[in-house]
Amino acid sequence: MYHSPTNDILIFATEDGCGDGTFKIVPSWYQQLFTLHVFLRGKLLPVVYCLTVRKDLPTYSRIFEVLHSNADELGVQLEPAKFVCDFETALIPAIQSNFPNTRVQGCFFHFCQAVLRQ
Repeated sequence: MYHSPTNDILIFATEDGCGDGTFKIVPSWYQQLFTLHVFLRGKLLPVVYCLTVRKDLPTYSRIFEVLHSNADELGVQLEPAKFVCDFETALIPAIQSNFPNTRVQGCFFHFCQAVLRQ
């Protein structure tokens, strides 16, 4: 998991977050590069990069647990109002269990992509 103290401040100061994984650019021993983004001045800014060997509930939960731990160390609350993501079955429950008051919103791009594939 790669992030900086400056990016941590952005994560903890924003109300809305976003997450997505990409698969084609990672070395073969990794499953994906999962990135977390924040909305800042009308733009989507990547702030956390996670190379993962799996894309399952424990993996996503661990990512969010580390972020909660970092927030605790800084004495801030990590509770986004909204989190936008694709419709991945492991990611949504990880968000819901780690951020129970956060509204999960499906990404329109990924929705259209799924519809066009059928």
